[in-house]
Amino acid sequence: MTPTNPELRQFINQFFSDEELETLCFDYFPEAHNEFGGGMSKNRKVIVLIGHCERRGRLPDLHAAVARERTEPWNRMFTSQPVEPLRRDVPPPTTERDPRQIFLSHATADAKFAHTLADDLRAEGWRVWIAPESIRPGEKWVEAINRGLETSGVFVVVLTPAAVESTWVNTETDAAIEMQHERLITFIPLDLIACQPKRLWRQYQYISFRDSYEIGIDSLFKRLDATGNNDADVEWLKSLPDKMFPGKITQGPPPAPPPREHYVKEDQWRQLQALAHEIAAELGKRSGDDELREVYRRFNRQFGLTTYKKLPRRRFNEGMAFFTEWRDEFAAPPDRRIHEKTGIELVRIPAGSFLYGDDKRVVELPEFWIGRTPVTNAQYKQFLDANPNYHVPYVDADWAVPYNWDKKHRIYSLDKADHPVVLVSWNDALAFCNWAGLALPTEEQWEKAARGTDGRLWPWGDEPPNDEYCNFNSNVGLTTSVARYSPKGDSPYGCADMSGNVWEWIASWYKEGARRAMRGGSWGSDEGMRTSYRGSYKPAAIGNGFGFRVVELL
Repeated sequence: MTPTNPELRQFINQFFSDEELETLCFDYFPEAHNEFGGGMSKNRKVIVLIGHCERRGRLPDLHAAVARERTEPWNRMFTSQPVEPLRRDVPPPTTERDPRQIFLSHATADAKFAHTLADDLRAEGWRVWIAPESIRPGEKWVEAINRGLETSGVFVVVLTPAAVESTWVNTETDAAIEMQHERLITFIPLDLIACQPKRLWRQYQYISFRDSYEIGIDSLFKRLDATGNNDADVEWLKSLPDKMFPGKITQGPPPAPPPREHYVKEDQWRQLQALAHEIAAELGKRSGDDELREVYRRFNRQFGLTTYKKLPRRRFNEGMAFFTEWRDEFAAPPDRRIHEKTGIELVRIPAGSFLYGDDKRVVELPEFWIGRTPVTNAQYKQFLDANPNYHVPYVDADWAVPYNWDKKHRIYSLDKADHPVVLVSWNDALAFCNWAGLALPTEEQWEKAARGTDGRLWPWGDEPPNDEYCNFNSNVGLTTSVARYSPKGDSPYGCADMSGNVWEWIASWYKEGARRAMRGGSWGSDEGMRTSYRGSYKPAAIGNGFGFRVVELL
């Protein structure tokens, strides 16, 4: 069984003397050891140690360390699977040095920067040894550092005043410099905050991170590439699909240019740089394009676009072709845009066939744009402001009180600005559309926007409705803000509230000359949320669950 914290505290107090506790902390948790104050009792030290490990998610490491040092009583009291006794006469297993593993040395005060850097290095395909996460459960701090140094091909130290004062950073860095002289490791110091490191450390060329993290990490990547691993970017780019990287790099790093190689001038290089940064800026605006941002980042490094250098014309032409292709793709029509007159967000529904109705027959539709949400009170007010003689949504009945507009001031209840407008008839919805230059959707348009092309039962899939997907069956008791259940309840195209909240008026007749179709169900419905369900009312009917959304035809 795993001991509780009180049981662990009692065990350590019972089986470790004060001196042995100090040694335990120094060997396994030196950062906790630094928290011990003068005159602190043993019990208080144990509490500090447990709290330190708990805050950092290292309680399992503490359990392993204590079990390793006091194996017999630990097995007797806690462990169903006995811990093997520590054999101090057995040498550690031999390990090979990994040229693509980086030992990242830093002071505790600089942990946030160091772990951000470690994540970026890993994203580039480097393995990173960094304390405390690289320390194995039950492994002493010194053992772990030795293992990290003996298995790493690169040593990076983050230089700050805190690092200069850190005993561990000093010990690790001195050892790394000795290994550098033995040609066992590459030593790279990073200048993060102005400080006075040891004179010997100053003999090495720093990489500055003071002014810009991006410039600093770009310089670090270039230095790492120079260690003999500069094939990594090329191999990564070659692994991408052809449409993402049009076969420009196929043979590894470019060979040395022939004697008569022609180079582009600086103004042409800056043209390529500007185009690359234009692509990066656009990629940064788009969600879900992490891999494309990575393409830019690595291609940028291939061309050295941070600082000017000679660039062969053939490489310049390749880069221009690559980035121009991406720019042309960005020029393609977006899938969402804002309707200028009303501010309504429209979603593009592409041309093509889909499965329509309960019988899922194939129907073909041209491209159209539909409102992402039902029309809101705030959007409907623009129509009323432009038509001061048109009546506001109001019914003299108790059931309508929460939704009635103030007839004198022609304003909705202020807490419902982003709720769908209700108490509107089909005729009111049509009047809004005529003013806005829009239209009500047909049943086919509405259903394709709601279910996509795969014939799903509800906008989100085939799982029945619940209060995580939509507002229905009086689970809230009134209308809710549009898109409150987004994105979980969205349709495949990203349309929100297509099940529940309000029934939506449709352009199509349900019964010719008598009843107009309605779709989607409402906040009070226990049925009608299926994408193929057809409801209907007379065009003049109004209700506290009747609203509408719009389409724009091409």
